[in-house]
Amino acid sequence: MKNALKCMIAILILFIGNVFAQGITFTFENEEITYEDPDYFLEFDIYVEATASSFLGDCQAYIIYNPDAFGTNINDGGGLTVLKGDLVDDSLGGTPYYLLQVNDNGAIDSVFSIAVQYSAFTPATLYTPAQQWAHVKMKILDDTEIAGLKFHYDLMKNVQYMIGPTNYDPVVTEDSSDVSLPVQMGGMSATAVAGEGITVQWETQSEANCLGFHVWRSEESSSGYARITSDLIASQGNGSSLTEYVYTDVNVAPNLIYWYKIEEISTSGESAFFGPISVQGVSALPTSYAMSQNYPNPFNPETAFTIDVPQDGQVTIRVYSLLGQEIRTLLNEPVDAGRYDLSWNGRDNKGFNLPSGMYFLKMNAGTFQQVRKVTLIR
Repeated sequence: MKNALKCMIAILILFIGNVFAQGITFTFENEEITYEDPDYFLEFDIYVEATASSFLGDCQAYIIYNPDAFGTNINDGGGLTVLKGDLVDDSLGGTPYYLLQVNDNGAIDSVFSIAVQYSAFTPATLYTPAQQWAHVKMKILDDTEIAGLKFHYDLMKNVQYMIGPTNYDPVVTEDSSDVSLPVQMGGMSATAVAGEGITVQWETQSEANCLGFHVWRSEESSSGYARITSDLIASQGNGSSLTEYVYTDVNVAPNLIYWYKIEEISTSGESAFFGPISVQGVSALPTSYAMSQNYPNPFNPETAFTIDVPQDGQVTIRVYSLLGQEIRTLLNEPVDAGRYDLSWNGRDNKGFNLPSGMYFLKMNAGTFQQVRKVTLIR
């Protein structure tokens, strides 16, 4: 009986050793640049993966960074924020996990460490594929530098990553991140205008090897973003002058809060995100019929104006003389709801130039009518 019990204990120890003594890999994921007026930040996730399912106990990651980009003593200066990832979930019960940030600047490399302490009764279950361990946010001081992020393998390889006496072996730190920090953004804004939608504006102070931009939108601040630009918004490529960009999002609904990010695409295919910014949406469709005053007025040889159509239906736009004679029909057909740009070149229905004088633009849509005086000067 005693021999059988000893045999069972030996088998159990062997089984636990085979399950627990697994390799572990740390990686950087999801790097992006965010903007919180007036500062820019590099944000990224640290993911952890084991070669087989097991448990993760107290552990620590050491990260080297470029001090020229972020400065030294970033934790003491408030430039470093670390948030718990999916693997550090207080909702699992037991003694809560917590993150311990340590700013450890070496003589050559600047290093900070993130330590997670687990309750002995609530270890994290570590699966494959990789899971989010922590989210890191670093304030950018010099946007002309690279991030220079990499794990300090020499410090990490001897760290305990298990509950109990067994280490993960080997400890692998595959990723490094030399993401460029070409912020160069001068500011972002979003404005909702009834009848037009939401206009997103941004400006760059300078651009280096920039291919163009995409606009992303979500109804939540931190997730759910989808690209809403089908074509790349072309940039100036390289330059040191102030450049402004505008994009109008017409597919919005009233009263919803929308969040926007700007994605900068480099000529090498890398991307960086800026934002988010938020604004409450308004209907992109006009709320009433209207015809604007033409511009220029007086005009020669052509003038332009807009019409607002709040619902689908028949619309006519005609030009009349001072005597009330119909001279030109500019529009006479069913149109969808929206805002339309129209023009008149000072000619009649036969294509002949009309003489100088005053004319009338008249819009009809259902029971709606509106008249504008226009002056042609030859």
